[in-house]
Amino acid sequence: MDQIGIRNGYLTERNELSYVSEMQRIIAQLEIYDQAWYVREKDYADSPEEKHHSRHAKKLVEEMLDILEYWEESSTAECFPIDQIDELEKEYGIVRKHHWK
Repeated sequence: MDQIGIRNGYLTERNELSYVSEMQRIIAQLEIYDQAWYVREKDYADSPEEKHHSRHAKKLVEEMLDILEYWEESSTAECFPIDQIDELEKEYGIVRKHHWK
């Protein structure tokens, strides 16, 4: 994700689409790996939430959310990354408090 910022520069409304498309590519790759990790981990799940996604993927998503929140705080973009943050939190069952909610 650091490379996205290096390639595109400061997140603004002007380059928001580049950020969105690159993040969608990363998330698609994560989902593929998550399926493989899930198969390996599903017998060791401790709770129902862990039965949908692997622990490894959930940890990576939490790190991605930290970066997305930093981008949100320091950007002038209209919707991204707020929409992306909300979608990832919902999909992976992660609860965080935000100033826009």
